[in-house]
Amino acid sequence: MEKFQKVKKLLIPLAVATFLFSFAFAAMHVVELSAEQEGITNGIFIGEVEGFWGPVVAEVTVLGGRITDIYFPDWTEDPRLTPTGRDRMVEQIIEHQSLGVDIITGVTVTSMAILASVAQAVTEAGFDVPTLFAAPVNISPRSNVTINTDVLVIGGGGAGLSAALVAAGEGADVVLIEKASVFGGATLVQGGGMGAVNPARFLNLPLSPSAYDELRSIQNLPLNSPELMFDIFPEWVSVLEGLQADLNAHFTEFAGRPLDTPVADGGMPLFDSHNLHLWHMYTGGLRQMLDGSWIAPNLELATIMVTSSLDVIRWFDEFVGHPMDYSVGGLGTIPGMLWQRSHGGFGGVGIINSLLAKGEELGVTTMLDTRGTEIIQNVMGRVIGARAVCMIDGTEILINTNNGVIIATGGFGDNAAQVTYWDNFWGEHMTPHTLATKPGTLHGDGIWMAEAIGAQLSQDMGVAQLLPFASPVRGTMTDGHWGPTSSQIWLNRYGERFVNEYAERDVLSRAAFEQGEPNGLFWILLATGNNVPDDEITGGINRGMTVAPGSAAYNNFDRGYIWIAQTLAELAEMSQNVPAKGATASFTEEGLRATIERHNQIVIDQYDPDFNKTVISGYIDIDAIETGNYGYFVVSPRISSIHHTMGGVVIDAQARVIHENGHPIPGLWAAGEVTGGIHAGNRLGGNALVDIFVFGQIAGRSAAN
Repeated sequence: MEKFQKVKKLLIPLAVATFLFSFAFAAMHVVELSAEQEGITNGIFIGEVEGFWGPVVAEVTVLGGRITDIYFPDWTEDPRLTPTGRDRMVEQIIEHQSLGVDIITGVTVTSMAILASVAQAVTEAGFDVPTLFAAPVNISPRSNVTINTDVLVIGGGGAGLSAALVAAGEGADVVLIEKASVFGGATLVQGGGMGAVNPARFLNLPLSPSAYDELRSIQNLPLNSPELMFDIFPEWVSVLEGLQADLNAHFTEFAGRPLDTPVADGGMPLFDSHNLHLWHMYTGGLRQMLDGSWIAPNLELATIMVTSSLDVIRWFDEFVGHPMDYSVGGLGTIPGMLWQRSHGGFGGVGIINSLLAKGEELGVTTMLDTRGTEIIQNVMGRVIGARAVCMIDGTEILINTNNGVIIATGGFGDNAAQVTYWDNFWGEHMTPHTLATKPGTLHGDGIWMAEAIGAQLSQDMGVAQLLPFASPVRGTMTDGHWGPTSSQIWLNRYGERFVNEYAERDVLSRAAFEQGEPNGLFWILLATGNNVPDDEITGGINRGMTVAPGSAAYNNFDRGYIWIAQTLAELAEMSQNVPAKGATASFTEEGLRATIERHNQIVIDQYDPDFNKTVISGYIDIDAIETGNYGYFVVSPRISSIHHTMGGVVIDAQARVIHENGHPIPGLWAAGEVTGGIHAGNRLGGNALVDIFVFGQIAGRSAAN
């Protein structure tokens, strides 16, 4: 694989302390020089460091011993996420002649890269960079600001934006504040798959033998099975009874039809129902805590969420103006979803931009860099507004509301110390140093503000969901490649499968930790295509993925995040001698071949005797790939990272926040990850988007009326 030989690069770690002593490693050169003035050379100087998505290049103009202009000619960071904060940083650097300016809240890595690239450039001009970092940035607060509105929304992610749109659509005057320098919150960095029961799609897809067996096992579950814990959670009995009735009807209607056959050719269609989705939420979220207690999802809230999921997709298409074709197409799987019901098209940037555009159309007032600090009540206990502070200059802001406040500030997954403090589930696997997938702003602000006025916190505060396929370097859902959950192959250090890759996320994380690698390190194998020799072999692994120069896979390989090889022998050698972001493995050609051949037989048999995987696909033709005519083997090292804090404030069906006394707090609503109880001990993949948009809309409607 000569054309993909690794290009070694010297990348600067993104930490300011390291920047101050590492400038020599960056690509810097002088474009134009003129006379020196007091040791400072005038001209245009270039600094380059690695950002989040690629190199950040800064062209810095120096005149008269001062920085007079900063320009980024080839901006590789997403231009929709950072221009406001980036330009603010540039203006402040120039105005104050200081590199001690505040970073862009929510875009930390890019902010550090901006500072580092500028620092490297001005080093060549003769500036003393430590002095520039120490130079004061004197920004004084303005006079206190008072705002009057009907509804205040605190938090500009998916839940907050949807709440604001619905409230404004109902005729309310709405102000939305967001403490970050960009809108989107955790919604901005999610994977883009939403779980929804959609007959228009699933009834046109074939039912596989392994999925059929899974459904039959549920159909035959005795209601008195002790492991179902119905003695503690008897309300869930009705869901299983309803699901078994659904299954009986499905198998009766389509009796005699063959499995794994296109529906158009008379095959049995895929099954799904609201009861199956709820059942997956129950079995996926029923968990025992370290203190011996059990928790399960709130059935009322879970039912509202599940039965409203398809309406959310229609809402985006018909109200928000974000095109969604929910009537045709396939259904995907994402890790921890437990079934084939994922709808694509919900990529973070796209939906946030659509929500913002609709909000502008409806007259929603939005304020970035504004952090809510306190919820205000009148003497009767009704919420009548909130206090906030400008994150840029410290200006105090008072927002008075006629109707009340919606909290949509997200969870506290970016505060690993707080997660560890509350932990009642992970034990030694959760530490204050555990990485997170989040944007860096989720510290639980809304939870603590609500708790300060007596809000009840849910029983699942002690559980944080770990995402078991995060970057070992950043903790984010980046720097790797993998196919559908049904076809993923998870490997330990020796190239062996070690888990049912279709299982719940906490199960996957625990299995990874048990392998004994630092931070639960493991590897995901994918092939870029499959030569399917038999019509009975279903599925595939990233059939359309390319590894050409300029592709995402090639770039990740070039940056040293993953391994790409055309033969198993080459992959084995690479795993031992070419670290992928510091990670090496002990793969052998023989071991990898045995693992893949075993996997292929499981696909053919539609039965996994090793780990009981129940939805299976992805036959890999090793010979077709190794001949050089079909693709590559791609391996991504992964760890578990904090992804979703399960606990938060307790809400009811109207999204009203519940007081410790059991009654709603008048004028206070909440939606999204700031709430708890809906998912209990483990959130299914694809359910976060449903949660935030369903209850965001409910909160907006309740607050407007």
